[in-house]
Amino acid sequence: MNGMASTVPDEEVLLLDRLRRHEDAACEELVRTQGGRLLAVARRMLRNDEDARDVVQEGFISAFRAIPNFNGQCRLSTWLHRIVVNAALMKIRTRTRKPEESIDDLLPRYLEDGHHADPTSDWGAPANELLEQQQVRAQVRAGIDRLPESYRTVLLCGTSKRWTRRRRRACWASRRTPSRSGFTVRVKRSRRSSSRR
Repeated sequence: MNGMASTVPDEEVLLLDRLRRHEDAACEELVRTQGGRLLAVARRMLRNDEDARDVVQEGFISAFRAIPNFNGQCRLSTWLHRIVVNAALMKIRTRTRKPEESIDDLLPRYLEDGHHADPTSDWGAPANELLEQQQVRAQVRAGIDRLPESYRTVLLCGTSKRWTRRRRRACWASRRTPSRSGFTVRVKRSRRSSSRR
């Protein structure tokens, strides 16, 4: 039985052998059969769907990399559960070590009637003339510099025309940026807060 405990069902032994041979269908089967349960565990721990999905994905990646070293002393589902719990605990530790910085103070404020509470710049001139003005460029750069690093990275990564799709994907994949949905939200918030004086 490949050194696995006798309490492990034969189907699991066969699945493990297929996983060790790197069969795509075996990986899909594992994700399909275990993914929902692992996502529920991660959601209970993190209380955030986006973080939970990230943790489950990281857990599966870790498991697929470590599958050759899995000794079979426990069920495959138990091993995956432990990997996801550990990944969720690491996510929680990261949150407490470096809490999310609020940008609420940088966002524009509005009166009850919907008008800006603070005076705004006159944007009546053509955009290319405004961009040429040294003062406007300095204000924009200062606004971007005031953003927390994660928002600044997202704004620069998501809006620069020089960034290719491949480079954006690499930015998303890095640990300094959120997932794609979080990325979109942060781009919008960053644009609003950097335009405020």
